[in-house]
Amino acid sequence: MAELKKLSYRDPTTGEEKEFHPVTEMAAVEGLTEKLDSMLVDTALTGTPTAPTASQGTNSTQIATTEYVDTAVAAVNAAIASGVNVRGTLGTGGTVETLPSTDYKLGDMYVIRTAGTYAGQVCEVGDHILCVKAYEAEGASDADWSVIQKNIDRAITGPATAVADNIAVFDGATGTIVKDGGFKISDLQYTHPASGVTAGAYDRVTVDVNGHVTAGESYTAEQKLQQTGITSTAEEIDAAVDAAAVTEVAVLGAEDEIPETLKNGGLIIRATA
Repeated sequence: MAELKKLSYRDPTTGEEKEFHPVTEMAAVEGLTEKLDSMLVDTALTGTPTAPTASQGTNSTQIATTEYVDTAVAAVNAAIASGVNVRGTLGTGGTVETLPSTDYKLGDMYVIRTAGTYAGQVCEVGDHILCVKAYEAEGASDADWSVIQKNIDRAITGPATAVADNIAVFDGATGTIVKDGGFKISDLQYTHPASGVTAGAYDRVTVDVNGHVTAGESYTAEQKLQQTGITSTAEEIDAAVDAAAVTEVAVLGAEDEIPETLKNGGLIIRATA
């Protein structure tokens, strides 16, 4: 067996090589062992380690940074603190296709996957619908849900106050701001002022350039006769015609003269040649 002539070690404090004496320096060996063990257990790394940021839905094996984890945890804590419980998507191909009508709880929320009407409210893709009142067997209502709109780029805003029944008009050319128009629908109803003409039927009326009747006239019997173009009255006609003579008849030849005795109104019958 080879003779062990010298045993030395490197001092962890000074870095110098020191001769080891089994008997006299056993305590030093034990101290060195304890120091090495403590260095392995309480190792403090220096510098700032970095890692690639994990992106949701891209690579589930990426290392997440402290910032990413803190942000995710904060979002969860905020949701829990606010009482919001995201239950999934709503619509065709979603977590649920129809909004639950029973057993829903306060804070339940769904993200709209398919545009449509839910709880009586028109929703677009990306909108959120939130339960604001828990289900009650005898009091379930569409009012238990509230829609949080996503697309409000063209939302219309109005004044803080307005007069009831007034008509709203656009304020400016943006098409997104309305204001109180200052007038009502009843203000647009037109009542033509009275012309002084009593309601009724008239033989003649006067109309202005706007087509409004401004005067009316009723004819007397004589005026009505004048309108027919007849200039002789019945009395005048009777005086000119001898009613008794109408029954007289004179039968004459083609060349015969009218008898002087034939009264006015008498009938003449002539034979043809």
